[in-house]
Amino acid sequence: EEIVIMGSNLPRKPSVPALVAEFIKRLMFGEDLLPVSVALLSLAEQTSTICHPRIVFLVAWLLKADIALNNCFHNSDIVVPSFAVCASTNELLSNTRSALNQIRMNLISISQKESRCSKSSSNIVSALQSTLESVAQSIITSHIQYSLVTNRTTASSSSNFSTSKQSRPLVVLAKAPVRIDLAGGWSDTPPICYEMSGAVLNVAIIVDGRHPIRCASKVTKDGLIRLISHRSDQLEMDTNAVSSSLFDMVEYSTMEEISDAFTNKGAWYSLLIAVLIVLKVADFSSQVTSVADQLKVLLPDTLDSQNLGLEIGFKSNLPAGSGMGGSSIIAAAILSSVGTLLGLNVSNEDLVYQVSQVEQVLTTGGGWQDQVGAIYGGFKIAQSPSSLPLRVSVTTTSLSDDFYAAFEKRTFVVYTGQQRLAKNTLINALRKCALMPAEDVTTGNSTVSKLIQGALRGFDILKSVELSQPPQDYDEVLDNLAAVLDEYWSLKKEMAAGSEPSYMKEILDSMRPLASGLSLCGAGAGGYAVVILKRSANRKELEECVEGINRSTAMMTEGRADRDHLSVHSVVVDRIGIETVSFTDCDQDLSFYLNA
Repeated sequence: EEIVIMGSNLPRKPSVPALVAEFIKRLMFGEDLLPVSVALLSLAEQTSTICHPRIVFLVAWLLKADIALNNCFHNSDIVVPSFAVCASTNELLSNTRSALNQIRMNLISISQKESRCSKSSSNIVSALQSTLESVAQSIITSHIQYSLVTNRTTASSSSNFSTSKQSRPLVVLAKAPVRIDLAGGWSDTPPICYEMSGAVLNVAIIVDGRHPIRCASKVTKDGLIRLISHRSDQLEMDTNAVSSSLFDMVEYSTMEEISDAFTNKGAWYSLLIAVLIVLKVADFSSQVTSVADQLKVLLPDTLDSQNLGLEIGFKSNLPAGSGMGGSSIIAAAILSSVGTLLGLNVSNEDLVYQVSQVEQVLTTGGGWQDQVGAIYGGFKIAQSPSSLPLRVSVTTTSLSDDFYAAFEKRTFVVYTGQQRLAKNTLINALRKCALMPAEDVTTGNSTVSKLIQGALRGFDILKSVELSQPPQDYDEVLDNLAAVLDEYWSLKKEMAAGSEPSYMKEILDSMRPLASGLSLCGAGAGGYAVVILKRSANRKELEECVEGINRSTAMMTEGRADRDHLSVHSVVVDRIGIETVSFTDCDQDLSFYLNA
């Protein structure tokens, strides 16, 4: 017999495609759309938890479409559920189904009030859509947290060092490359990467002959945690902050002060605090209240351990919004530096998951390719299967010096003069996937499937020039890799609306005659572009092209007159990945190590 929900007849055997078709029919005839939303949530409760985020995003989209007919409702009192960290798949499934049931009952309650229809209430539906998308993000967070618990392979108390006071380092410097994504980006983003699988091809690079990101941590004797940023473009108002033309600084003496500061997750220091939380340096549930007492527990064998403090600083030579993985890689560098200082033995695999945990603490979302790109050196492909818990495997390459030289001769990054925020395009990509037909996913015709296929194809191209293979025409290999990069850029634009604003299109079109392949890095919309030049082109021609763009008054329209100038930068493949250097002498100021 037909399923009846709220007095509305729905398809006899409801499925996501059937319910979407029902929604379109009702939209055409101006009928009530809310029952379809409720039915989708009811269906979600019966499905695998992997599908839950996509179905909730779909419901949010349906409600947004409902605004078009002014079929709006009031009293959108839906609470975003909170999730405890789950230790099993069954517990995770139970929790997410319970949350979906709660949302469904809220929607039913709203519909029964029958206070619908005024245009002025469209903002209420918009708020409800936003809330539902927050619910989907909360479910994704619970999936990632479950994966992190399951994948944890290293005991947090294990030590690399002797307990001798003389042998423990007192300063640790971490130097990190950034990454250029060559194919597959967006497929690494939860929930895409564990619902449909993911594969990303990228390469670790240093820019203009220097590691772009550095982090140093140091044991002090003042009982304070002091956080320092050498990025003066990120000033924030805070009562504990001290600013100068060289750096920004905050310092705390108690766990309560750190907890209060972390309420401002948009502050520049929130990333460092999130790392402290992940490493249990900042433990707000502990009975220990002072920084000195907490560090005495963590560093019991350190000289003069009665009034220990910790100083952490980072420096990036790249502007914010570079598109080359900056914030995730900064997190990885801080984790490496502070973890080594604390004596933690963390593998590369664990470090990938720890960065994901930092991002979940910050509620910024995002995928795993950024940290993979810097933690592992050289060219590599990273993959995740379509299952929970999320697992990421990395396969590196072994290439000749001649190939690296050929790649570096023809490849440059160009700063477009415009910062961008990945989170702005992330939500568009997730909405895109929510509306993706199921048959496209299963037959490989979806944008995500094409992104994955591009990464696999690019990796096959690189495997043809591994050291174990006969010598190849490297220019031909680079032309093939450039074609993969070009296709990747087309798929990025298809994946997320807003990836190529008009002024970015003008920049790329100006450089295209010189390029065998090009793409904006990361989520697009600004930051850096990667350009693989044609065989006949050279850096001087690219610089002349960029200078022409800088001189063009046409590029200063649309309110972009305050943009920075475009600039061309050389790249060198970093074959090692993030590396740490330890010092037993801590007499120098932290800036000495950051600038060394």
